[in-house]
Amino acid sequence: MRTSLLLTAILSLATPAIALAADGPRTLSPSAADQALAKDAAAIAAQSKSGSPKPFAHATLLGWASANRLAFRVAICSEDPLGGRGPWCEMSTCTVAPFDGTTKPEPTCSNDASTTLGEAAISEATILATARANQAALGGLTDGSLTKVNAKMAYKKGASITTPNNAKPIVLFAPSQDDGGRAMGVFAARLTAQTTSPDGACIGVIGIADHQSYYEGVGGIVPLPLGFVACNGKR
Repeated sequence: MRTSLLLTAILSLATPAIALAADGPRTLSPSAADQALAKDAAAIAAQSKSGSPKPFAHATLLGWASANRLAFRVAICSEDPLGGRGPWCEMSTCTVAPFDGTTKPEPTCSNDASTTLGEAAISEATILATARANQAALGGLTDGSLTKVNAKMAYKKGASITTPNNAKPIVLFAPSQDDGGRAMGVFAARLTAQTTSPDGACIGVIGIADHQSYYEGVGGIVPLPLGFVACNGKR
């Protein structure tokens, strides 16, 4: 099942009030990406079996798909201490198209795994098979050049990003308010990897964004995938 943004269906659910840690850059190497997948799949399977949450949030670069779409995978496990859903884990394979100058960029994701811990165990083999099938559906991926992350996030009017080839801030996550007038939105994000497309025309960035949300009046953080591609200074 494809969604425009991973976990949009649970934005209203309670999640930890403390932001989850995202790991450092993960390379475009197919073997490294497969090792990251195996590690995350094993962690999700183990948590689904035990029902004991061990929160993490990982974004892994997969490569460049056709039309300079950046492919990446996101794995997130949350304690959900506020009780909206209960502890859960999700994994998705995503792509993000180059910014066209007008439409707000959003990743398109296919679900690799989704489980509420303690309800039904999901096997590592099932997660791996689904994730690999979703990646294969993207077609052949090509490596770009992994570079130092020098894109920047700002949070003055929503969460916006600038890249070396696109200095104009582009809003990735718009601000909002809950029914009580409390500010909602992304006020912190970690950019974990940056890459240049094989043709040198585009810069892509991935990471994890922390969305401040509320459930029955209690605040919490919803971790979301972050992806952005800018090509040739498109504004």
